[in-house]
Amino acid sequence: AHLAGFGTMQPIEQAFKLAREMNPSLTKVGVVWNAAEANSEAQVKLARQVCTDIGIELLETTVDNSAGVAEAASALVARGVDALWMAGDVTVMTAADSLIAAARKGRIPAFTVIPPNVKRGALFDLGADYFEVGRMAGQLAAEILGGRSPATVAITNVMPEMLTLNQQAAAELKAKWKISPEMLARARLVIDAKGVEHEKAAAVVPNPSGKKWKIAVVNYVESGPVEETLAGMKDAWKRSPLEEKKDYELSYRSAQGDIASLSGIFDAVLTEGADLIVPVSTPALQAAVQKIRARPVVFTLVANPVAAGAGKSYSEHLPNVTGVSVLSPTAEALTMIQKHFPQYRRLGTLFCPAEVNSVDLKESFEALCKKRGLTLECVAVNAPSELTDAALSLVSRPIDAIVQISDNLSSVGFNAITRAARQKQKPLISLNSTTIPLGAPISLGRDYHNTGEVTVSMIERVIGGEDPSQMPFVLPPKLFYSASPANAAAVGMTLPPALLQEVDKVIE
Repeated sequence: AHLAGFGTMQPIEQAFKLAREMNPSLTKVGVVWNAAEANSEAQVKLARQVCTDIGIELLETTVDNSAGVAEAASALVARGVDALWMAGDVTVMTAADSLIAAARKGRIPAFTVIPPNVKRGALFDLGADYFEVGRMAGQLAAEILGGRSPATVAITNVMPEMLTLNQQAAAELKAKWKISPEMLARARLVIDAKGVEHEKAAAVVPNPSGKKWKIAVVNYVESGPVEETLAGMKDAWKRSPLEEKKDYELSYRSAQGDIASLSGIFDAVLTEGADLIVPVSTPALQAAVQKIRARPVVFTLVANPVAAGAGKSYSEHLPNVTGVSVLSPTAEALTMIQKHFPQYRRLGTLFCPAEVNSVDLKESFEALCKKRGLTLECVAVNAPSELTDAALSLVSRPIDAIVQISDNLSSVGFNAITRAARQKQKPLISLNSTTIPLGAPISLGRDYHNTGEVTVSMIERVIGGEDPSQMPFVLPPKLFYSASPANAAAVGMTLPPALLQEVDKVIE
């Protein structure tokens, strides 16, 4: 439960198919590997199957250490292989120069799945862009620091592709290996026939398709979090390398809280030819995943995209869907309560049974309270017209404080919760960062302006050519923690000086 990360299994199948494409007469490939390395064994097993499927004989020689690589590679060359393949085998990679030298002596190519061995004389490398792997690892670390539990991170394979080519090596081979113009265009690094390196920067063109993207933003209901998220998106677009009217055009629709109308809205944006759809909030995402299969979807302001049906985990999800989760920082809120208000043992919250995100958050919050030795009283509310009565019902129960979870219904009608808290003098804490102006004494939640900024960065990545299926869902890195002594006094609550020193902003 405390570990998170992803694997990077090299593209074995694609590498062998590329070798066959370069030389249709390829029939025998040799590999040197260390049977003591589990990663090497896994790759060789996959290579055996790939070679069987495409009609290549894979000849194998094993070594125990790097000192034996040169002799093993020379033996394979003597057995008449057409090429040597180097897997992601640490033992062999340590002696890559020896393996490539053996191949060059036999005037056959060496190809690898670990870029950039073309600089050592390999014909090509087809493997991972490890700079991008590192960036993704950093993003995951930021999500965990922002509150995401490592237990929610599925261990999956991540393979941002990088192709490197060596035309000089191709010219020295006894058989004809053709590097096509398409391969050259795809390659990140090319060594030309004179040995000069030509390297392309990654993602230098913000809109490689050259088309004007029609981006349709579809919102479920107007609320404080929506307003802040859209403001963050607006500010991020101003800084974007993409130009409005040239690279993209935006449209905006709102269902005004009517779930039934969402289906018709998505039909309309599809009819109008939207290239990318941005559902705002959980109900909008739920409708989108039912309607949209072949176009990219970048959601935002969704508490739990897994519960909304967007995938099995943040990294294993529908292939056309990615986006920004705003999972409430319940653990951080309870830590704050137990630190500054240890007398609050019985907490209360409203939730909406019709909102899957609200039910999911209520259940996870309930379980966390139980784990912390606290009790959570929950009152269901199904419509805005019921909020006042539900809030009064909640404060009439034997609770020490209201800790209101963030969902669409409570965001729209938070004033009703404030009125009930003031009427019964019940302390009030909100997990919605926009509720201080609505009367909350303390709010601790996602920074929704930052949520909008991160949403635009995800859209930029899709327009830049990234595959949404390879883009894990993310949490915005920032939380916003604020307090109002005046609002606290209105519910009979005293804010400790230590808490006022911790918050991001004190609103008088």
